[in-house]
Amino acid sequence: MAIAENQTESFAKDVNADFYEELETADALLLSIVADGGKPTYAHYTYFAQHLGWDQTTVKEKLRRASQVASLLPIAGNPSDRAAAAKEAAAAAEVFAKEGPKLQAKITELQSKLDAFDRDARLSAKRCEEQNLAVSRLREFAPEHIRRYVNDQRQFLNGTIRRQIADIEGRINELECVFSPSKYPTEQDHLQTVRRCRRDAVQTVVNNKASHLILSSAWPSIRVELETELASLREQLEPLQSQYDHELAKIETELNYYAG
Repeated sequence: MAIAENQTESFAKDVNADFYEELETADALLLSIVADGGKPTYAHYTYFAQHLGWDQTTVKEKLRRASQVASLLPIAGNPSDRAAAAKEAAAAAEVFAKEGPKLQAKITELQSKLDAFDRDARLSAKRCEEQNLAVSRLREFAPEHIRRYVNDQRQFLNGTIRRQIADIEGRINELECVFSPSKYPTEQDHLQTVRRCRRDAVQTVVNNKASHLILSSAWPSIRVELETELASLREQLEPLQSQYDHELAKIETELNYYAG
């Protein structure tokens, strides 16, 4: 009787061992399928059905499990990896515990200084803003004879330097239009502008009782002249504008009758 029981137990162990081996083989095969894209072949389904009795639904469930295992394995690493990571974490924690309070104290000190600088900057800016506003209001209360004088000087300045600036700006705009045909809907519209700028740069041609404009034979040399003029006008504009701004600021200081 005892011998029969021992034989039964031994047989059961052998069966379990074979089954566990089949499971390990199946697990490795599942991970291999996942690594190859996760799509089992007919041969795979046949193997799982014959060796483990799995139908297709079970195989798909096992593959989902294997997919999760495959995604976690690189993160988990091996025991050596985890030991090294634990050692590194402990060292980092030790450094933080030692140096963290020192750095925090410095941060607190620097933040306090930064807050003070920010406060001073905002207060100074506000003070300047209030001063400028007060000066602006005081200018409005300048005596009548001062305001009349300033207005006269402004008008004189606008009739001289500002008029020159306006004339130059207008001519620059006209010349820039001449050299910007793409701004016009048609070639004829552009040539109309060229003719207004230099009448001899364009000529009228009549074909079958229909007239249209073309560039004249003199256009190449005229173009050079106009380009030279444009460059010269641009050079004149900046110093004139600076002179105007300077003279205007000088005139308006007269309004600082009360502000000084």
